[in-house]
Amino acid sequence: MNVAAEMKQSIVLLAGPRQETDTRESMIARAARRAGISFRQAKTFFYGETTNPRVRVVERVRAAIENANVAQEAKARAEYEHVREQIAFLEQRLAALDANRAGASAPVRLSGIVTNSAVDRPMGEGRHCGQVPRLPEAEA
Repeated sequence: MNVAAEMKQSIVLLAGPRQETDTRESMIARAARRAGISFRQAKTFFYGETTNPRVRVVERVRAAIENANVAQEAKARAEYEHVREQIAFLEQRLAALDANRAGASAPVRLSGIVTNSAVDRPMGEGRHCGQVPRLPEAEA
């Protein structure tokens, strides 16, 4: 890739995604600010009006691209670490739920109420009321 094509591609990358209200000039101006060069220099690169650009300007654009790449990588690594923390948290919650399910005799928490079984009964039924549990009636 020659320098002119590289610079045009760099200006487009530095401009970022086109927004609804963007014009071509506003995108070139945004790329120029990010690269630390003048609007005229960025416009010259974008339209391919130069075949022999100044080395100082080319180096500024390349440095801006490198800085943008480093920033994107740092952002991606931070997002990755955040997702790993979420996965670890969810794995802990699943392990706790599995432990509750495995130990049926252990107290189970149901919406803020601690019971000794996973089946909740109405207050008037069961062993604690001195009543004999009713068997379901056989259907004929």
